Amino acid sequence: MKHDLKALAAVAGLALCGSVSAAGMATHALMADVGREALPDGVMKTILTQHRPSLLAGAIHPDGGYGSGAVFPEDREMAERAHWEDFNDAFIAHLRDIGCAGELRNVPLPRQPYGLLDLNALSDRCGKLIAFAFGNAAHGLTDEIWDSLFEPVVRERDLAEPAASLVQPRGHAHGPSCRNLFGPPGDAARLRRALQRGDEAAVQRALSFGPVPGIEYAMDMIAIVERNLLLDATLVAPPAADLAAVHARNRPELGITAAQVRRGFLVSRAAVLGERLIAPVEAPRMRRAMPWAAGNYHMASGGVTDSGRMVARLYEHLWAKLTADAPLPVRVIGVHPENGEHDVPVAADAAEARIRAFTGQSAPEAAVEQPGVICLFDEAGNRVPGETRSGIYDPEWGHVIDFRPDADLMPDHRYTVVVTDRLVDHFGLTPESAHSWSFRTAATPGS
Repeated sequence: MKHDLKALAAVAGLALCGSVSAAGMATHALMADVGREALPDGVMKTILTQHRPSLLAGAIHPDGGYGSGAVFPEDREMAERAHWEDFNDAFIAHLRDIGCAGELRNVPLPRQPYGLLDLNALSDRCGKLIAFAFGNAAHGLTDEIWDSLFEPVVRERDLAEPAASLVQPRGHAHGPSCRNLFGPPGDAARLRRALQRGDEAAVQRALSFGPVPGIEYAMDMIAIVERNLLLDATLVAPPAADLAAVHARNRPELGITAAQVRRGFLVSRAAVLGERLIAPVEAPRMRRAMPWAAGNYHMASGGVTDSGRMVARLYEHLWAKLTADAPLPVRVIGVHPENGEHDVPVAADAAEARIRAFTGQSAPEAAVEQPGVICLFDEAGNRVPGETRSGIYDPEWGHVIDFRPDADLMPDHRYTVVVTDRLVDHFGLTPESAHSWSFRTAATPGS
């Protein structure tokens, strides 16, 4: 039994290969699904619900290439590119080119409020591809939210590690490759052969390393048990030819093929199935190791619910790109600290004091980091000096505006943050209005 559990843990570990800070696959699927649930009733929500397995499959899709990249290095760049907004935009353009936007225009609206939608005008192919594209986009956004807000607090509270900055260089979503996690070289060779054959059972047998005991793995274990995740993502084969076409549109120089997409997804599916089987055994251990995270991963800032709300707003941006003549103006879809939040730590480098805004559409680094895009004011109306940075990983195609004060904040003080209309996104659009919110710091530095 122990040997079997070790093998299954190894499968789950492949999903985390090279991921120092990233939500796990089951957690990604959960956040994409919470975003679906948060949408108002209508055509978009109906399509995503009808094709929910494809939505979840899209949500686990990007990371598969990191796992297969352990033995096929070219797959790592495939995984990296699938995380970002330029890939999402290429996917939407592909959907429009193959006629999915035209099909949506032929979907008749119900004759009465809350009436049933007739989706017969939408082909099964387009329905599945739309859901997969939306899930894929949710993955990249939730990496940025979860990694920048939730995991740093876990490192401070549960792991007694500093969370002043992320260890990854900007421009890369994940850390070093998995090659050092393998046992003897023969194991890697066996994995290569198994991936080439598409043999899922052989993939599981070839793995000889245990999972990284990271936050993402721990939260996957707990989420699977507590939320009874069915993980329908494993039932859907990836639209490999379409994904290869999207990669070719986005980054033709990479030469990404349908075969690469399939072997990356093979790793994803094996990992998700492995996690599902070992979660009942692993979840109690993870709760003991990370008690704060286990109790707060759903409701904390940057956790599942917070991320899901922002994902719903991202879906609205994607829907406008697919169905409308023009994308929505760039807007703030989430903030930290929350509007009206109290007892925010005063230390500028504290994880829970990070001042961040998340946008539904990415903006280039040069546009985000110009003066006056985001401003912090004290309660007397004085502007607080600090540095503005774009993204936490890819500064050109991310969704994060990060403001870091030059010094610690004052205790028991009300601060106001403003994202101004100086922000310009990749489409050249500015916000329709400034977005502001306020928070209050803790009464004493140590509270």
